[in-house]
Amino acid sequence: LPVGAVLASERLARQPERIGAYLYANICRQALRVQADRYPPASGPVVWLGCPRGELHDVGLHVARLVLVRDGWSTRLLGQNCDLQTLAAAARRSTPAAVLLSVSRSLILHRQLGPLRELAAQVPTVLGGPGVTLADAEAIGAGAALGRADHLGAYLRDRLAQLDAR
Repeated sequence: LPVGAVLASERLARQPERIGAYLYANICRQALRVQADRYPPASGPVVWLGCPRGELHDVGLHVARLVLVRDGWSTRLLGQNCDLQTLAAAARRSTPAAVLLSVSRSLILHRQLGPLRELAAQVPTVLGGPGVTLADAEAIGAGAALGRADHLGAYLRDRLAQLDAR
């Protein structure tokens, strides 16, 4: 949303702390994007990063992108509110090495179990964020990146190697 639309929102006008959080998140996104863009274009495997429909908390994706770019991965930042069925269809055509989805609330995850399973059946899928548990990820057929962000590149390499070994 443009800043003007957010500031004009009646709901936010009654909750000024939300305006501050929104502006702070945008500053963080910008700073992380600038840092990631300082690395030369990577020739490594391509990882798509997104948030499922209903998920607007994407700062974690920007952190993940920075870590992956630093480790030599190519990334495509899809952002917030991704339609998982559209994402699965695109993955059939483009075949990324992996898809990383950030989820802040388990309710968002549980509302989309079918599309998540479809996506995970087509392309290695990794879930991360506070709305994800290991049990949820396993039930979907996905990996769970629940550790430190700076270990994400190694986790993805290990996860892809495990899937290749099957």
